[in-house]
Amino acid sequence: HNALDEIPKFETLQICSLMDMRFITGQPELQNQVLAHLRKHTSPEQFVKDRVAEHYAEVAKYSTNNSHPPFNLKYGEGSLSHFHRAVSILSIDEWESSTAIYKRIPPEIVDYVGILLKARAWLNLRKGLRAEDLNNGKITPGVDRTLDTFTVQDAVFFGEYFGPGSVDILNQARTAVKHYAQAIINKKPI
Repeated sequence: HNALDEIPKFETLQICSLMDMRFITGQPELQNQVLAHLRKHTSPEQFVKDRVAEHYAEVAKYSTNNSHPPFNLKYGEGSLSHFHRAVSILSIDEWESSTAIYKRIPPEIVDYVGILLKARAWLNLRKGLRAEDLNNGKITPGVDRTLDTFTVQDAVFFGEYFGPGSVDILNQARTAVKHYAQAIINKKPI
């Protein structure tokens, strides 16, 4: 049995993971084989359609119509997944890893994504994401979406800790990421 034979059955998230894989020490030929199989068995058009469909399904589930809390930092418009989905759509054009794409992203967008990442890390720690909860099954990352929901009360604590204007900066980051990612998604046919 050859694991490469499984590639034609992969879903978009598995394809994204393989496109971002790094060389296994001393085995760049393995990466070349995997990418060759991906190119052979993956339709870029279908990949983009799937990623765009995932985006709109996520937006319907997690987005709010306002720029103020509550909002989800990981899912929905202006979120981390919105950004990463757009990056994966750019990646498929030339079969590049996200690392190659990041080098071409405007620096201010990179800074805004950094703000979202920092805010999400702070929020997860504030809401008690602890190793013992992960290990005993109390919290399942990627499933327990409440960890990523930034509430009005979170905004109060965030502002107290990070200073006046910090919530406004977080909202600016979400808006900039939303516009950047949506521009990429809108350029791709469905």
